[in-house]
Amino acid sequence: MNDAPLRGLIATLVLALALPAATPAQEAPGAGAPASGRIDPQEERIWVSARVNDRPVRLCLDTGAEVCVLLRGAAERLGLAVTKAEPGGPLAPGKVAVDRTEACTVDLGGRKFHGATWAVLAIPPPLERGIDGILGWSFLARGILAIDWDERAVRFLTELPDGIAGWTRWKMRAESEALIVEIPSGEAEPLAAILDTGDAGGVSLGAAAWARWKDANPSAPATLVGGYSPGYGFFVEPIRWARRLVLGDLEIEGMPVGSTRHPMLEAWRCGATIGLVGLSRFHLVIDGPGRTVYLRPRAKFAWKFACNRLGAVFLPESLEGTRLIAHVVPDSPAARAGIRPGDELRKIGGLDVTAWRTDPKVLPLSRFWEQPAGAALELTIARGSELTTLVVKLEEIFPDARRFDPE
Repeated sequence: MNDAPLRGLIATLVLALALPAATPAQEAPGAGAPASGRIDPQEERIWVSARVNDRPVRLCLDTGAEVCVLLRGAAERLGLAVTKAEPGGPLAPGKVAVDRTEACTVDLGGRKFHGATWAVLAIPPPLERGIDGILGWSFLARGILAIDWDERAVRFLTELPDGIAGWTRWKMRAESEALIVEIPSGEAEPLAAILDTGDAGGVSLGAAAWARWKDANPSAPATLVGGYSPGYGFFVEPIRWARRLVLGDLEIEGMPVGSTRHPMLEAWRCGATIGLVGLSRFHLVIDGPGRTVYLRPRAKFAWKFACNRLGAVFLPESLEGTRLIAHVVPDSPAARAGIRPGDELRKIGGLDVTAWRTDPKVLPLSRFWEQPAGAALELTIARGSELTTLVVKLEEIFPDARRFDPE
């Protein structure tokens, strides 16, 4: 399974604003230093520490999420009463109904908000991976964020920093549900793109743009990434390597590019999403009240791009399922070793992966596929009633990516 199972998580939600806008009655006077975030290359997340009713929570900063969310396990640990979502009519594709917590006090770095409520979402426990909830755009849009990849830090500022007058500027779309920018282009309309700090990937294109890019780059090497979204369940996306990627008037040398299933891409009329790998090529200042993103290019990724060197992923067939089923790129290391689409993965070496729901040592499986080229994996596969053990040697599917390694 993929190392980023929460990709696109909150874009699927249907609910009113969580963490309501601060007013003198809600925000405690004499607030302390503003909250800050920590960029975590190992977990591929931007973490924000907070307290709910004076108890600690670990939140993921997600500019691609509409609202703020607690996972059900965290809400129960905090002892918050939860109100069930009212039944309604059919939901649009990619949307799910969610519950809400009772009002509580939220402390972000000494800045307190009273009367806040959270959306509550349940996902399979093995996919939570130490996350309590998500700090979404509905809250983040009220302030100024500075993302410094060299310092591995995100700071919530009270005013724009000095020295950004010469940076490139992208205007945000007015009244947008997430951090959506308009990238100038030679066309009549600018390219609308979601800047998504909740997505660990590079650049993902909508269906039409992806089809055009593939046609123009038929020999680009390919691999796969898998994930989970409450609105769609488990999904697989293709990933290729772009030696040169053009987004509007922006040209980026070297970037993983894929096709996105972000549930709201079409509804929000966007052509692309840019995840953490893509965003790490720029220092960023995000001015929510000023509706402007300032960016200064960086030559390299902020951390080593984690590539699937197997060319296959194994995902459950459904949310209730336990069997891990193969999805395979043709002519990949997995395919040449004899793995076929539909095969069931039983073991990696001596590790029984069928216990992925209950054994915390199993996930994430991506740590095996992301080992250096040349590593050999012993995979036990079930095909019908037959068990087969295959040895797969990982290969450098995107050799050009090594030029952008921060090391």
